[in-house]
Amino acid sequence: MRQGPDRVINFIFIYLKNLEQKLTYLFIPTRSPDRKAYVEAFNSILETELITVKYFKNFEEAYESTFRFILFYDNRRLHGSLGNLSPKMFIEGLNNGTITPQVVAV
Repeated sequence: MRQGPDRVINFIFIYLKNLEQKLTYLFIPTRSPDRKAYVEAFNSILETELITVKYFKNFEEAYESTFRFILFYDNRRLHGSLGNLSPKMFIEGLNNGTITPQVVAV
């Protein structure tokens, strides 16, 4: 009996089932290519800045590193499309009136 691969698959299944309680699923609505572009851009940045430069020993380490990267991405990483501000800084600027919303034609 092949215990090796089956044991690994069972471990992965149990791990993902437990992780499922912590995840939120978001789906891109149909006919919204602009949102897909944002997701693809984020995935590319995640791959370039984290996944291809770090070796993960286990799922927990990969999850924790990805979680920390998302916090960095949203709170401290400067985005050229936001005037070299982090998303957090940009939203704070919109809320306190130091940044004026602009209409952009797509």
